Amino acid sequence: MRVVGAVVGIAPVLFGTSVGGTPPSVPPLDGSTIRGQWEGISPTEPRLFILRLGTGTSVSLASVVVTTDGSRMVFQIDKTDVSGGHVALRGKGLSDAKIYGLKVAGTGTGLEGHGHLPAEITLADQNGRRVNSWNVTLVMMPGGYVNRLKQLCDAGEKSFVEENRLTGR
Repeated sequence: MRVVGAVVGIAPVLFGTSVGGTPPSVPPLDGSTIRGQWEGISPTEPRLFILRLGTGTSVSLASVVVTTDGSRMVFQIDKTDVSGGHVALRGKGLSDAKIYGLKVAGTGTGLEGHGHLPAEITLADQNGRRVNSWNVTLVMMPGGYVNRLKQLCDAGEKSFVEENRLTGR
């Protein structure tokens, strides 16, 4: 019962309302709330996507990482359009990815340092033809989305070990 009490006690803080009420709506992304590090994992292929969208003084980059072997392609984002939550990014490949371009398109919501962006990420050749594309939900959160997933996996693993210890299995 202690866990239930903690969840009920934390819910109003997380959602800004009493339990059973309607949480406040999160505004659409705009030119300032799009800034930060966005991370997402493909649900269909072993790919990790990282977008680091900077302020006016820093270079914006995107990385596509194959999680099975660690290979990656890096892109410099050279066009960013954000309006009413609609996001369109375009980048050109760097280093080994020079022959490719990258496009990111989606509609998201967020506040400074927090965001949710379901998007289509498209890899294109030099002529703009689609080579591959992925539907990915990109997330921005303090400490990083992928790091948070790792923390949750580690906690889950510890609970398995503890359960095995307690039950003798």
